[in-house]
Amino acid sequence: MAIDVDEVTAVLLADGWYDVANESFNVDSFEFVWHHPGPQLDQFEREFEVLHSRGTNGVCATGFEFTTTEGTAIAGPLTAILAVKRVVHICPDCAGTAPSPDAA
Repeated sequence: MAIDVDEVTAVLLADGWYDVANESFNVDSFEFVWHHPGPQLDQFEREFEVLHSRGTNGVCATGFEFTTTEGTAIAGPLTAILAVKRVVHICPDCAGTAPSPDAA
């Protein structure tokens, strides 16, 4: 089953469903970083130090992120997602039949 990330409209996490805003759902490798001013940078430029990445210490290396319709950014390991809701394009001439996963 192929899930188009641009069609994800809601994500189920352990504490409930979250509505996804503006096709913001994304899946990628994730890392935790610490942003800090660099010695040669002005106050608006920042460097970052990677604190955790690439699935070290048994943590899933693939993560997700999205913005809720309330404007909250949520991110975590892909394994935290229990389900997603997505847009299903139904053919108007196919009343009473399930849409084909290969339908364009």
